[in-house]
Amino acid sequence: MSHVAARSVDSDSDVRLVARARAGDREAFGLVSERHRPLATRVARRMLRDDAAAGEAVKEAVLLAYLSLDRLREDARFSGWLCGIVLNLCRSYVRDRRNSARSLEMLSGHEFAEKSGDGDPERLYEERELQR
Repeated sequence: MSHVAARSVDSDSDVRLVARARAGDREAFGLVSERHRPLATRVARRMLRDDAAAGEAVKEAVLLAYLSLDRLREDARFSGWLCGIVLNLCRSYVRDRRNSARSLEMLSGHEFAEKSGDGDPERLYEERELQR
């Protein structure tokens, strides 16, 4: 069987599984999500560069996919849709991680200014800029 034909068979199978999942068949959803979990995991690992975080992102994405299955427009595109959810979760995780790091930098800069006894906002700003 050619690669294109195999993809067509998988797509047809996805359509059937997603249709069954939409009708409430949890096992069908489990089968279709497990089929596409390896790709979703590779996407998450590439974005996060952390196996544990990638695994958590994929678990959350599968749950979100299950809860919002009615938003999937084309049953044959389940794989891309799931990977899109993974990408959005990973972007959010990276953004939150960056914001946490910035908050810690700001807090440590503020504490440094307080410890030095200098509460001058202009000097505090300059110190933060130097730290960056």
